Amino acid sequence: KNKTTATNERTLRTKASTMIRRLSKRSNSKKALKASSSNSCVSSRSLLKGTMSSTGSMMSMASTLEESDASESSPSSLEASTTPAVVNPKEVTTTSFSPNSTIILSGEPSCLLDPLIEHQGVKDMLAALSKEETAAMPDPNMPLRHFRAEKGNLQKAIRKIKDTLAWRKEFQVDKIIHCMDADGDEEFRSILLHENETGKMYSRGIDKNGRASTYMRPHYENTNNALNNMRHLVYQLERAVAITERASLTSQNNNDKNGNKKDGRQQHLEKINLLIDFGGFRIRDSPPMATSKWTIDILQHHYPERLHRAYILNPGFVFRVFIPMVRPFLDPVTKDKICLCSGAAATKMLVGRDYDLSTMEESAGGEEDGVKPFDSKTYLMDIPFDQPY
Repeated sequence: KNKTTATNERTLRTKASTMIRRLSKRSNSKKALKASSSNSCVSSRSLLKGTMSSTGSMMSMASTLEESDASESSPSSLEASTTPAVVNPKEVTTTSFSPNSTIILSGEPSCLLDPLIEHQGVKDMLAALSKEETAAMPDPNMPLRHFRAEKGNLQKAIRKIKDTLAWRKEFQVDKIIHCMDADGDEEFRSILLHENETGKMYSRGIDKNGRASTYMRPHYENTNNALNNMRHLVYQLERAVAITERASLTSQNNNDKNGNKKDGRQQHLEKINLLIDFGGFRIRDSPPMATSKWTIDILQHHYPERLHRAYILNPGFVFRVFIPMVRPFLDPVTKDKICLCSGAAATKMLVGRDYDLSTMEESAGGEEDGVKPFDSKTYLMDIPFDQPY
């Protein structure tokens, strides 16, 4: 039995490694094709370069946080697909992240890679990390997200996850997350209280499945300090992720006597929704180009596979012109994730697919005076980090 098991394991590893190499080659050829396609739209994008700094930043957030799977299910089929990719349902999830421990793939469902390839890829990634790096991982699904984002390219995924772990330490992400605690860092607390006082970005409510909703209002930009802007961005992203994970865990423990979920939510969720409101936005509200580039860098490299959907609320003239220009160059998944909500009726219809509109702000399809106004100090100081406003 032991010999047979060992032989099977070797065969399994060999097959997985072969498939990963093939997938890597396919990924490189796709990149070459994308590069040639992108050149054809350079002239169109350059026409808007001077006026699209803020809008470009928001669009980049949607495209860089998104799932990198061009063959992923549409929203309707994704809602029905709730079974995570698991090698053996009887195995228990590891909490030590050791490559020698049992590995369970409990991230959101994806049709990009075969579960066998994902399992072997995650195992190889964990083996490539040091003890310090594995201990610094914020959650056990981090390798899976980077592996999917690189479409199965193992070496790129290892390099990206190492870069992200180093960045989290250098950028002091843990300090930012806990700065509102009683014993939190006072300097970071003061920075976030100032950055957030206009309500330019915050998490409020969850969708029908339990994913956090992050409102963004470029018109409410109140500072021009790029570093503090990025600290505020990271705090809000981390908070939205924590809210989604808490809602997902709550859902797992909210079953009736027959094992069915009472609230109808999915389990193993780790993505968020963005509601980007351009109401009142003016060109002069655009952030500096350096800030936009820094935003894109953080999102693209350190928060892959985090976007479920992005709703563009109250899009202005420039945005309505910009979207049709770039739409031909967007893959089907990106098109599905970006919802242009132009007008009250369209907003209610699109947002209403995922939300109970009675819980939404007026700009996102809710009723006037339907929810209480946002208060920054209450949000930051009184409400727990993993709970929405």
